[in-house]
Amino acid sequence: FSPSSLQYISPMDKLLQTNRDFLVNLQGVLCHFTIHGQNMNTISSSFSQSFSECGMSHVVWHQTPDSLHLNNKQQKRLVSVLPAGNQFLDMPNPTFCGGIRKSGNTVFFQRHPLYFHKSLPGAILNIILDPIFIFIFRWGMMGAAVATVMGQVLTAILAIWYILHMKLVKPGKKDFILSKGTCSRTLVLGITSFLSQISLVAAMAAINNMVRKYGSLDEIFGQEQYAQIPMAVVGIVMKFFQLVISIVVGMAAGCIPIVGYNMGAGRKDRVKELFSRLLAAEAIVGAVSLLIVELLPRQLIAIFGAANESVYYTEFAVKAFRVYLCMIIFACINKACFIFLQAMGKAAASTFLSMVREIVFGVGFALLLPVFFGLNGVLYSMPLSDILTFIIALVLIVRTYKELKEEKGI
Repeated sequence: FSPSSLQYISPMDKLLQTNRDFLVNLQGVLCHFTIHGQNMNTISSSFSQSFSECGMSHVVWHQTPDSLHLNNKQQKRLVSVLPAGNQFLDMPNPTFCGGIRKSGNTVFFQRHPLYFHKSLPGAILNIILDPIFIFIFRWGMMGAAVATVMGQVLTAILAIWYILHMKLVKPGKKDFILSKGTCSRTLVLGITSFLSQISLVAAMAAINNMVRKYGSLDEIFGQEQYAQIPMAVVGIVMKFFQLVISIVVGMAAGCIPIVGYNMGAGRKDRVKELFSRLLAAEAIVGAVSLLIVELLPRQLIAIFGAANESVYYTEFAVKAFRVYLCMIIFACINKACFIFLQAMGKAAASTFLSMVREIVFGVGFALLLPVFFGLNGVLYSMPLSDILTFIIALVLIVRTYKELKEEKGI
């Protein structure tokens, strides 16, 4: 169980995230309902129908192990266990808790302090069970997957307990029947996030395939004993990047209900001020992350258990961190711009920015640059994509500022 295991977990994790975002689309509907004064019966119906949609996703995972080209039975068990837990146990979190949070109703959270720590017991249980299943039971990667699912079981139990004790939202049996109107609004308002994630999966697929292809052609990594190094390193770099982007997304998502209320009230001056502060905060997060990857790459590698890996592993990992994430400041601003535009109701602009970043630039450069620069071309694709996307985002930011300046609130 080494860092090379990440080559299997990383693409699967993105597929799971894409599927989760399909259900998180419901959060956009809750914001819409709240702003437009919809009654709680409508919201209850939306909550319940999210469970009906959960069943659709599980069918896809019957084919996932083979599509990931895993080479032994234990690794196939890994991608059978994790999705099972994710599809049926982890969904209450984004669907219910995220939806209530984005509705802006903080009274729920004040009355139920357990909500804030709902996911914490699951995470702690996961951490405790990981070494037990991996080292004591000798289950390896599958042990980590089982520990993750058991943590999700506990998280789901706490989430369901919270839902059943809510006074404002009371889903009934009839609410679980799919409604064309509710489903259509869910897709329209939340499709931007779904397209963003599905395009990110396409970009990651292109990067992984190019790493595998041109890594095998490399003088060092073409040797059998070093063949897994490029994929493992890219997986580690992606994990760190995902951690940073999670912070960025959390800050931007926290602005969604505030943007909705102020846009509805005509207070565009407040929206403009919030946008400015968000961009500044995201730039700071990106700057701190940049300092970490440029100054402390070896320490980051050590966190993922690479102390006993070869010198080729360390050298490539240091290069990957410093090159692949050298424009992480722009990446943070781009993501914040994408989410904020979505919160303002500019779904077309938000979707355009996301698709251009991940499909046109992300996939395009990942396929093109390795032809000229080999394995290094894969590393160059990320910063080049972020630079060009930032130029487009800058145009959208300027236009947004002009629109917000045109009309002040009462």
